[in-house]
Parts: sequence; C-alpha cells; structure tokens
Amino acid sequence: METFPVRIGDIVVTQNPNKLEALGVGSCIILVIYDEITKIAGMAHILLPETIKSDNGPPGKYADSAVIELIRQVVIKGGNRNRLKSKMVGGARMFELSSQTEGILDVGKRNAIAVKLWLEKNGIPLVAEDISGSQGRSITYDSSTNQIEIRYALHTYNRYL
Repeated sequence: METFPVRIGDIVVTQNPNKLEALGVGSCIILVIYDEITKIAGMAHILLPETIKSDNGPPGKYADSAVIELIRQVVIKGGNRNRLKSKMVGGARMFELSSQTEGILDVGKRNAIAVKLWLEKNGIPLVAEDISGSQGRSITYDSSTNQIEIRYALHTYNRYL
C-alpha cells in the first residue's frame, strides 16, 4: 500500500489498496471520483471555480476542467463510467467577508457550487460531502474502503465520509 500526495491543481488516480492524501485544504475543493467495484479512484485538488483564460495551469486547478479530466482518467484506468460516484471536501471560508464582498470573494462557496454543477452535468452522483465552515482540513482517501478521513485543523476529532 502506498499513499500518494495530491497538491493544488493535481489529479491523481490509483486503485486498491493505495491511498490519496491532501493536506491543508482551505477554500479548495478535494473531489474524489471512484468505482466501488474495480476500486479505481481519483482525486482532484481544485483551487478555483472556472478556468482563467490567461493561465495554462493544470486541468485539476479549475472546477470546470477538473471534473471532466478526473472522470476521463478514472475511466482510462478501468473505472466503469456508469458506476462512478463522488465525494467532496473543503470549500471553507478562510477569511471574514463583508456583505458587499461575500458573493465574489467567498471562493470556497463558489468552488463547491461549481463542482456540484459539473458533477450534475456529467451525471456523477455526489454521495457525501463535508464543505463550508471556516477551518482547514486534511484528508486521506482509502481506495480499499472508499472512505475519506477528514482531520480538522482546529479540532482533535476526525470525521469519515
């Protein structure tokens, strides 16, 4: 068994018995798409809700390209498109915002909305989520159990999705 790090903008695909891990997630979204039967799963570490035209960054950096690319990579590795499911974590509001700037600057909320929209457009069910709040998280996805362990920055307890 090996644990693979997933950093901002990364898309990493693995299979049982490996794990995927993202540390220090704030307003980013960690999206896991998996096939329960083949135990093939991928994780994207999404920074922003939509692609910035002037940025040639990796497709995992933006919700609009990350969802499509993550699905594609899981299927290429042997996941069945009709069985794919998803879980997401993150989207925290890391800074206090005024009522005038909340809609634009609440990147975590915008990220979560964008990821959900792209999952829906692509017919991938979202079966569990741990989003919003005001604290960072670190997560580990276990491909053998399809569980995500969430470790909160400011608490001593863990949560499982």
